[in-house]
Amino acid sequence: MIKKYIFRILLGILVFVALVVGSMFLLLETQIIYHFSALNWIPILICSIGMYVSGIINKNTPVKLLPFLGVSLIVFQPFRFLYFPFVLILLFFVIGSLVLSRKEIQKKYKAISTIIMIVTFGYYLFSQPLIIQQKGFVETPEGDLINALVLWDFSKPSDNRLPDLSFVDKDKNLVSLSNYEGKTLYVSFWATWCAPCIIQKPLLKQMQDKFKDMDTIMFIDISIDEDENSWLSYLENKNPSRMQLHTNGNEITIREKLGFTGIPFHIIISPDGFYKQSNDLEYSTTLLLDPDKLRLFIEQ
Repeated sequence: MIKKYIFRILLGILVFVALVVGSMFLLLETQIIYHFSALNWIPILICSIGMYVSGIINKNTPVKLLPFLGVSLIVFQPFRFLYFPFVLILLFFVIGSLVLSRKEIQKKYKAISTIIMIVTFGYYLFSQPLIIQQKGFVETPEGDLINALVLWDFSKPSDNRLPDLSFVDKDKNLVSLSNYEGKTLYVSFWATWCAPCIIQKPLLKQMQDKFKDMDTIMFIDISIDEDENSWLSYLENKNPSRMQLHTNGNEITIREKLGFTGIPFHIIISPDGFYKQSNDLEYSTTLLLDPDKLRLFIEQ
């Protein structure tokens, strides 16, 4: 009998993993939802469906063995959804989905679980913009979206003021970008595993060289590498001249506060602490050379 239970647990895990990987691959291939990897409701929905199916498979499995199904959450790690405290939300939906799959649990408790899950899911669903990429979709270097259908966006308008963010240098010293208020910063977010980022490095160096005699302009590279040793190894081998910082495990928070998922991602920060995305290096050079044009660009 125990072998049958083990088989069902393993099958439940396999089905869950297949649903997660299949769903994420489909979203990646179709590219219908803009920045889907930043939307927290997507893993919640996939997790709920996958765990409910796993629960049905294990409806006769002893309750004491069901926690082993939670191991399947590790599949979210490559997609960068398995971070604290969001992992607690996923665990909540794991438990709720398993509750709904058990026949022995009274209907009133299932109803309570369903209501709580729907309310929580609704909060995550509507707390982030949902944008559909239509035919001919383009994101400009300034971050504007062309041929995009905004289904909803209840987020508060941003005044483009740089949020309070701290990073670390290679010696683990804390560095805040606000320390450089009064200077214009060109900040590049990258990673050692990002091929486009590496290809762009020589172009950034050429761009920086144009301002080498201007101490009012700084160029800063910020790595989002999860493996800090990869970043340190790159610095040791390449010895880049720009200031080099690391997110120090706060990658998710920083992505959310600045509103980006893909890299390379570049922002210009004005001397008074306002910022805007500016991925076009040539146009960014023009902005850095003209303070008035930069001010108008950030205020738009």
